[in-house]
Amino acid sequence: MTTIREFGFDDLLRTSHIDDLSEFTPTVPMAQYSKSSLMPYLVDSPDQCFLAEGPGNRIMGCVFGKVVERSKEETKSKHGVIVGIYVDGDYRRQKVASKLMQKMDEVYHDKRVDSMEVTVRESNVRALRMCQKFGYERVDRIPYLFTKDDAEAEAGIRMVKTMN
Repeated sequence: MTTIREFGFDDLLRTSHIDDLSEFTPTVPMAQYSKSSLMPYLVDSPDQCFLAEGPGNRIMGCVFGKVVERSKEETKSKHGVIVGIYVDGDYRRQKVASKLMQKMDEVYHDKRVDSMEVTVRESNVRALRMCQKFGYERVDRIPYLFTKDDAEAEAGIRMVKTMN
C-alpha cells in the first residue's frame, strides 16, 4: 500500500537514498540536492510537496511543486508547476509516479490554477506517456536541458495541461 502525505523538513535526510531522480525535471539527482536547494519549496509551498511511503514507512518517491502567477497584458493567470517528481528505483513501474501526479492534480484543482506543467526528459518514453494519460500535451522541446555527470546533454519536453 502506498500512502501520500505532505513532505516535511525531517524528510530531507530520509530521501537521500533515492538514486537518479531527474527523469521528469531538469534537476540533479535527489542525493545531490543540498537542504538549501529544497528549502524554498518547503518554505514557500509546503502544501505542494508530497512524499509516497510504502510498508515500513519506506520512502518510495516524492514530488515538489509551486504555483507561478503570470501576467500577459491585463490578464493574470496561475500555473501549477511540477518542479520535480522522483521515484526510488526499487519502486518504479508500481504506479508511484502516477499517484504523486494524481495528488498534484487534486492540489492544483483545489487551487484553481489555469494550467499545470511538467518538463520530461525526451528519452523517458514511459514518463511522456504517463503525462499524456493525465491530459498533458507536448508544447515545447528544450534542447540541452538535462545533463547527468559527463553524459551528453538531452532535450526536455515541456508538457502543459489546461485545467477546467
